[in-house]
Amino acid sequence: MPENYSKQIDALFQRLKDKTSPSLSLMEKIAGHLKGNIRDNLESEGKGSPIPWAALNPKYAKQKARMGMVQKILTATGAMERSLYQRATETEAYAGTNKVQAPLLNFGGTVTRFSSSKTSKSKFSKNRKVTANKKSFSSRQYTTIYPPRPFMYLTDYYREMIEMDIKNYVRRET
Repeated sequence: MPENYSKQIDALFQRLKDKTSPSLSLMEKIAGHLKGNIRDNLESEGKGSPIPWAALNPKYAKQKARMGMVQKILTATGAMERSLYQRATETEAYAGTNKVQAPLLNFGGTVTRFSSSKTSKSKFSKNRKVTANKKSFSSRQYTTIYPPRPFMYLTDYYREMIEMDIKNYVRRET
């Protein structure tokens, strides 16, 4: 969220606190806007994002096509959208996802993993007893680079909706 958006919303909340106190219903409405904002950012593949989303890796795009998966970015299974939640208290409103990979997908990063295989060769004698056991191990390093695809940012549309809700609430309460 750009710094000036945060300051604008903070100023509105300060005006709200000076005149009255926020209610749970207002915070629930704001939390709903925040969740809707994240959902819309995912569905639009970051249109209007502070950082344009990189296209899918061509190999991964082909793999998704072979598997009959949706070609949209970050929405192949719908798991990210299903994981979205919103919470509100009398003084706070927030929304997010419980997916552990969300920060990696939002900010980008590199993941290095190792795969290993163990091969065991055994010889059996006529009486089915093991006579020799040789084990060999191999490992391989895989690195995956995830470009940043911001979806946890506040768009102008939802910022304006939140501002309007706060202003309307202040007018009603004063």
